[in-house]
Amino acid sequence: MSVPPVSDTVLRRLPWNSVFLTAQSMPPHVLAIPTMLTPEEQRMLVWLTQHAYRGQGAIVDLGAFFGGSTGRMAYGLVQSGLTGHVHSYDRFEITPDGAEKWLFSKGIPRFEGTDMLPASRAALGAIGADIHLHKGDIMQASWKNGPIEVLHVDICKNPATTDHIARQFYPALLPGALVVQQDYLHFRTPWVIAQMALMADCFEMIVPTEHHSVLFRCTREVTAADLDKGRTVGLSDTQLKALILDAARKMPFRRAQELVLDSWFALEATPNARQGHQFLPVQRDAARYADLLADL
Repeated sequence: MSVPPVSDTVLRRLPWNSVFLTAQSMPPHVLAIPTMLTPEEQRMLVWLTQHAYRGQGAIVDLGAFFGGSTGRMAYGLVQSGLTGHVHSYDRFEITPDGAEKWLFSKGIPRFEGTDMLPASRAALGAIGADIHLHKGDIMQASWKNGPIEVLHVDICKNPATTDHIARQFYPALLPGALVVQQDYLHFRTPWVIAQMALMADCFEMIVPTEHHSVLFRCTREVTAADLDKGRTVGLSDTQLKALILDAARKMPFRRAQELVLDSWFALEATPNARQGHQFLPVQRDAARYADLLADL
């Protein structure tokens, strides 16, 4: 029996923020998988794969770190009762200091070296889903595993990676597929905002979370012409800032508008930065934000 699609109207109500869901915990074996996502983002990923996934394509996680986002999506899939495949991409490498901070202090058993893959595989194996871990540089990754129905993107730390992700994964998106851009509301990745604005013919913004993530729906097949139009490599600061203002203008939520404008001010404070780590922290000035917002 075919599963009916979840409407955008339902998604805009942020069903993952139900008091019943926020009062409940995911099971310990899922919560034990470390993640840098906010609690709302974690609940959203579970909800999407449990209630919005229809079993028509793959679930893909780009930028999994240790596998926390992958684990939440896989858990939602198991809860849905549907059959599906979860594909997770990352370097699965970590420094000793990073392992102490993000893994061992969170209860992950200690391991030698920098390779997280065996520990990630062990943690994710307890979920019982069909999970495929792809270790390596995302710039060398390609997609040859059929249509994609749910895509979580948390790896676009520079324009080149952003464009590579689009070329390799977006053409596989089913019309109606759900795409979570985890870095959209983060001031260090203005090219994510720019690309989604340039590809507005293919993607419709549904709703932002309180921090970082914005949920989109793929409205039609992504073509080579769309990918060419959506290229972010080579965009000037002036072009990026214009696209950011356009995105803020169309964002119906005031707080999210202000977070989008963080990227505008980040570009102003750090001209020509094209790596996320290069951006200086944004110094918020209420009057300057109000001036920009008044012109939208």
